[in-house]
Amino acid sequence: MPYEILKYDEITIIKVQLYIATAEDALEFNEFLHEILDQNQKKIIIDLSECQIVGSQFLGALVAAYKIVKTRKGNIKLVFSPEDKTSIMVLTRLNKIFEVFLTLEEAIQSWDKVPG
Repeated sequence: MPYEILKYDEITIIKVQLYIATAEDALEFNEFLHEILDQNQKKIIIDLSECQIVGSQFLGALVAAYKIVKTRKGNIKLVFSPEDKTSIMVLTRLNKIFEVFLTLEEAIQSWDKVPG
């Protein structure tokens, strides 16, 4: 399976190890993600830094998972790197929904920050 699960304190990290995240991958990823959501995880980071291309159905699976997590008072954060890959987030306006980070470390540290 092209997904790796890591844990850091209360944070579940999903590393997507796909060069291209296709519609076919989206179906498998959606099932995989729902297994994680069924465990009532509330702090999730999805690391897409290895993906060069992310298809619309794959993005749709992310949005569906985001809606579920938000109803449970949780959050999903994304990692896209390098910076030019975040343009898909801007074009689809998903950067208005998700917090997007360039590195996994930044995403993890963002949970430690207290709003001021």
